[in-house]
Amino acid sequence: MTTMTGTYTTPQMLKKSIASFATNQIANVMTNPKTIYNEILFDYQKDAAKRIAEQRQLLLADQPGLGKTLEVLSGLELLGMYGLGKNILIITPLINAQTAWVKSIEQFVQPYYDYNLIDISKGSVHEKRDAIEVGLTGLCNIVVANHNAIDLMDNNKNRVSTLPMVTFDAIVIDESHMVLPIRDHRKRTRFWRGLEVLKRTEECIRVAISGTPDRGKLENRYGTWLFLDPYNTTINRWDWLEKNFHMYEQKVAANRTVKMVGALKSEAAWMEKDAEMMLRRTKNEVLTQLPPKQYIDVEIKLTDRQLKDYWEMKFEQEKALEPMVFAIRARQIADCRWWTNEDGETTPLIGGDSAKLQWLLEWLDSRGYMDSSLEGKVVIASQFSKVLHWLKTELEKFGVKAVVLDGATPEKDRARIQEDFQNLSSDTRVILLSGQMGVGITLDAADDLIMFDSPYDPDRVEQIEDRIHRASNMHHVTIWNLIAKGTIDQAILAKVSKRYKLTRSMLDGARGIDFERNVVASLKDD
Repeated sequence: MTTMTGTYTTPQMLKKSIASFATNQIANVMTNPKTIYNEILFDYQKDAAKRIAEQRQLLLADQPGLGKTLEVLSGLELLGMYGLGKNILIITPLINAQTAWVKSIEQFVQPYYDYNLIDISKGSVHEKRDAIEVGLTGLCNIVVANHNAIDLMDNNKNRVSTLPMVTFDAIVIDESHMVLPIRDHRKRTRFWRGLEVLKRTEECIRVAISGTPDRGKLENRYGTWLFLDPYNTTINRWDWLEKNFHMYEQKVAANRTVKMVGALKSEAAWMEKDAEMMLRRTKNEVLTQLPPKQYIDVEIKLTDRQLKDYWEMKFEQEKALEPMVFAIRARQIADCRWWTNEDGETTPLIGGDSAKLQWLLEWLDSRGYMDSSLEGKVVIASQFSKVLHWLKTELEKFGVKAVVLDGATPEKDRARIQEDFQNLSSDTRVILLSGQMGVGITLDAADDLIMFDSPYDPDRVEQIEDRIHRASNMHHVTIWNLIAKGTIDQAILAKVSKRYKLTRSMLDGARGIDFERNVVASLKDD
């Protein structure tokens, strides 16, 4: 047994060492008609499962909505991981644990295999510890944990103190872009400190899953390679950056400069690493029966009152506030007018002017949502929880029932809200979705997504869009981007589109998806 930083067998050596295993175990599952592999998967998902089984260390970066959870479960099946005495650890965001992993394991693994599911994605530290201590059996043990369950605190005490005592045969990190990026090899995050003390078998399977693996920046890939391929990646992050990127210094104060990451030194070398360690397919490439997303950018002129608020704030606060604080405030005013109480707290003004709200009400009315004459469903997304709750209040004035799904939604309600929305006969027709909830849930009962305001991060934009554009429903999906004309909304849209183009050109090349918005060409930075 070794820890995450111990002896490591290279992928090339592993391929040789498991040649006979691949010939027998993988072939046996592939030829058995009663398996996940043969009964459940699309052909492109079978290719991914086989790649996981053959390589054993892989970044599974299929575009969101292609069914990566099933691909991993079948890959573990091909590897014989559901046999006696095998321990599998799946580390995932809390929302994914119940809505994706636990549900998929019960639905797709249970009919074929005996296993013991230990869900420590929620509950107190003591409850999680007890679940581990009493749950391990001679059967296959599948441990589902949320990301912070393995955090190693500063005092070297794990949140789940018994977890490092388990020796794992497979470690899967879902939404790896959220936890694997690290700033420095010597200064690890709590997640990384916990990850390193986990015990594993000599040839432990390691899979990182993310449809948006770069978190908007190519240099964020360092942590993923370190998890999958520590034998070749265990160097200081700055040394790694110097090796792969053109670095430069930028002056940020009179007596201070910082290192900045520039362009790649060699796109060919980067693509070679991707080909070795990453599997990436787009919907256009492997799921041609799913119609591509349609984008409609709606330029909206603010009301006179909103414009007055916007420009007063701009003149009075742009230089006084930190840039990010100012940008947030400007975006909020572009959504609606805000009210400040005696304690200085701001909240959307109920009944106040909002050009975006007026457009939304007209859109809902034209689609029959006001009188329930049309059996349709829609997701409305915003980065601000206060905006979502304000929208709920405003929509209910017109008889439109809406449910908020954000970080404050109780854990026990999240799966129920999703299932209710997915039920076509239910009266839950409008979901108000926080940008933070753009992973691990399926809302493909909706044909329309309205981005009330767009995130800064292009990867987060894609994650939100692909809650409804998924392999599980072959339907037409329209993304409506609401853009307040003459405001920071325009600059953000142009920046997001530019970053999309950069990251997707590296991930997908010529076979990628065109993320350009038609309106971008006519916009200028604010």
